[in-house]
Amino acid sequence: MMASHNLIIVKEAQEMKKIDELISYIENPNPTSILVLCYKYKSLDKRTKFSKTLISNSCYLESKKISENKLTPWIETYLNTSGFKIQSRALALLAEYVGNDLSRMAGQLDKLIIIKKDEPIINVDDIETHVGISKEYNAFELQKALAYKDYKKATKIFNFIKNNPKSNPMPLVIGMLFSFFSKVYALQHTKRNFNEAAKELSIPPFLHDENHRAMQVYSGKLDKVIKLIYEYDLRLKGINDPGTEDSELAKELIFRILSL
Repeated sequence: MMASHNLIIVKEAQEMKKIDELISYIENPNPTSILVLCYKYKSLDKRTKFSKTLISNSCYLESKKISENKLTPWIETYLNTSGFKIQSRALALLAEYVGNDLSRMAGQLDKLIIIKKDEPIINVDDIETHVGISKEYNAFELQKALAYKDYKKATKIFNFIKNNPKSNPMPLVIGMLFSFFSKVYALQHTKRNFNEAAKELSIPPFLHDENHRAMQVYSGKLDKVIKLIYEYDLRLKGINDPGTEDSELAKELIFRILSL
């Protein structure tokens, strides 16, 4: 009111059934109005007349999900703007579990910033206490136990995952194991210097020992490990599986990897 322009925001434009009727307005908009169309959850079909008209007659911005190798720098930058730093393992744990949903990630970071106040270093204990990720029993520690073929630790972690399925859902566990072993496979088959290859694969230095160990322990067997993970990913989705519980699938996968 009383401003030079009117601002109209359509928050769920993808739900408009007759959005094509806006074409004539987009071609000749009111000069004192700013219309913002937020098209969420799916990509705009650029083949339609509406899309072509919109893109050619407006300020069009397409925001894609941030890639995995850019997520940790984004987290560090976000925290740095408020004068905070985060320890390497806490950073990796947060990135793996929250993922590249920046809205959700920003919410977690804002919570940590408020809670920590005058303590500008965020550590693993903070992630466990305030984000709800166990620092001992998580998929991150599971990959370490598998890398070292630590049956005792792997069993403890499995039992925790089984009893806490919401904090360690099977798709997340499989995704993290695939990411870890596929990177180990790439490291084993590269002709480049280990440190250079690890940096290109976005493997933080504190994980180098685990990757080295996995390369030794599963030498010549990494292709079998990756095939197993792929098999159980399909079974989790109901392919070639009669409906086995997620916890049983996790148990089978873990101990089949350990038995290689």
